[in-house]
Amino acid sequence: MKRRRLLALPAAVVLAVIGAGCAAGGRPAAAPGPSTPAPRPAPGGGALVATPAPGHSALGRPGFSLVAQARHGRVGLYRGPGSHRLVRMLHSPDGRFPLVLLVKQARPGWLQVYLPVRPNQSTGWIRQADVSLRYDGYRVEVDVHRRRLSVWRSGVVLDRQPIGVGQVLTPTPGGIYYIIQEFRLSDPGGPYGPYALGISAYSNVLQSFGSGPGQIALHGTNDPGGIGAKVSHGCIHLRNREITRLAHLLPLGTPVLIRA
Repeated sequence: MKRRRLLALPAAVVLAVIGAGCAAGGRPAAAPGPSTPAPRPAPGGGALVATPAPGHSALGRPGFSLVAQARHGRVGLYRGPGSHRLVRMLHSPDGRFPLVLLVKQARPGWLQVYLPVRPNQSTGWIRQADVSLRYDGYRVEVDVHRRRLSVWRSGVVLDRQPIGVGQVLTPTPGGIYYIIQEFRLSDPGGPYGPYALGISAYSNVLQSFGSGPGQIALHGTNDPGGIGAKVSHGCIHLRNREITRLAHLLPLGTPVLIRA
């Protein structure tokens, strides 16, 4: 997958776009990263084999997730593999970014994917022909109780960092999610730091935040004293140096497992 430039926006605009439960006054920021080659068909044209792994999906390649990207900016959702009944058309939540979907399991010609919509961890079936596929060796794991974030690549821990998480009344939601947006903020010294990574999760408490839909994100902060504490409306705060590294490392579609 080709490396993209980060979408540069003022913090106020990112807050409106993501509008999630960020910090006690924060909103996300983020960036891209390299990815592994697209998966090859199984010998003899066989179907991909689903082999679930903790915190992410691994289909045919243990230690990797499978990420689908809509070929034409949208995909049809169906009730199940082989179904001819179209439930709805799904577009990217943010038209400036491609529609990416984390694959949960596969059937011949079909994929069950996690959707970037409410309720959290919703899934749907799509036709494999409607998307391009690639492997992603990265994954992020968030331990809300310990307030720690771990970054993995191909089953190996690359880094662990302390984080700020949601307050008691606006908790960070647990589940399997993935990165859908990557922003570089115009004020790196602002409340959301230099970058924000919007993920497919939404606050279970706030239906909206600011002028946005209550989406959750990983982002920096101008309050380093809040790292390691319950300080946000649901978003995950990292030190600015760490979110900058992640923004240039992780591609869209990277799984984010939140243990709450």
